Amino acid sequence: MAGRNNLASNSWSGLASVALGPLVAAIFYSVLYVSPVPFLHRYFMGHPVAYAATVLFFVALVGLIVRHLDTRRQLGIVAGLADSELKPAERTSSDLGEHVTHWLDHLAQLPRSERGCQLVHRLEDLLGRQQRRKTTRFLNDDLRDVSDREADQSHDSLQLVRIIVWAIPMLGFLGTVVGITQTLGGLDFSDGQNAVDNLKAGLYVAFDTTALGLVLSVIAIFLQFPVEKKMNHLMATLDQRSIEILSGGFPEESTADQPLQAIAEMNRAVLASVNQLVETQAELWKKTVDSAHDHWTSVVGNAGDQVQSALTEAIELTLQSHAEHVDKTHQNASQQIEQRWKQWQTALSDNARVLMVQQQTLAQQNELLIGTADRAKELAEVRELLQTNTAGLSAMPEMSDAMRSLARAIDLIVDRVPSQSNRSKAA
Repeated sequence: MAGRNNLASNSWSGLASVALGPLVAAIFYSVLYVSPVPFLHRYFMGHPVAYAATVLFFVALVGLIVRHLDTRRQLGIVAGLADSELKPAERTSSDLGEHVTHWLDHLAQLPRSERGCQLVHRLEDLLGRQQRRKTTRFLNDDLRDVSDREADQSHDSLQLVRIIVWAIPMLGFLGTVVGITQTLGGLDFSDGQNAVDNLKAGLYVAFDTTALGLVLSVIAIFLQFPVEKKMNHLMATLDQRSIEILSGGFPEESTADQPLQAIAEMNRAVLASVNQLVETQAELWKKTVDSAHDHWTSVVGNAGDQVQSALTEAIELTLQSHAEHVDKTHQNASQQIEQRWKQWQTALSDNARVLMVQQQTLAQQNELLIGTADRAKELAEVRELLQTNTAGLSAMPEMSDAMRSLARAIDLIVDRVPSQSNRSKAA
């Protein structure tokens, strides 16, 4: 019963937020439309996404206000209810069923405003469980179960607000993307200055949506915190009051006359424990498998990155070494070619000088040969003259011998001169 009442309360809070949020946003825009503040017009009315983000913000704001007011009302009612109003003054019967029935009737006589309190709904739920079981052995388990369930319902009551807080900045980013796309698509670069002005104006509007979304989201988060704190305080108060009221409020039970019932309850407890253990073990196995899968995925990804990095470094080092080797080889080849070229130039220069010297020597020898040939002609003439003179002086024996000796000497000279000239030509 308490769970259904809390769900109904949460549903009513959500409907109020959805219904009143757009109405409050319409009032806000009505006031903003007539206000002469360009700054607010720029941020709240510059783009359709800004309208959507603002409406969502007011939906979340109304939801937070409704939950805050309801929580304060519940805390006020719980603080105003005394323990004597929530349980009978004395036990009317030693039978658990009759006592619980009397207790429920006592709660039903409370005023209507107090009967709508969450504490009363929780007590009715817990008493109904004990009445159906006809035992209070599992009262502590019921207290924990009801407390956890209502805490979850309290947390879920702000689910719409959490979604809106997450969605508002996303809308801002969406407005930025759409605004930039429209601005870039509508640019006309035929007029440069006009295109730049249009681009700046479009970017201002586009980024304003992101700024508005972030600001509204931050405001909603700060407003959500005190509301959640107040709701947690209400849950803690309900837990404490429930324990205080129910402790010692039931008749003592004796299981001596009901051995079969005790055994059945024990079997149910063991079965519930085994089921819980199996569920816990399955959950642990699932988490372990997921963790191992994530770990292996991470290890494989890291190994791939390391291999890629190592290959990249190795290839870079190899290419760098190869480039240095090629550069060094090129430099050595250039130096060797330059040295060979210098050697060839030196050899050619030396050969040219030798050839020039040999040419000069040959020219000198040629001149000498020409002079020798002239001398040979002169000697030949002298020999003919001497022969003529020898024939004329043959009557003079002594003179004739002297002239013969002179003729032989001249012949010998003439014979030697041509041989030397021939050797010079051969050289």
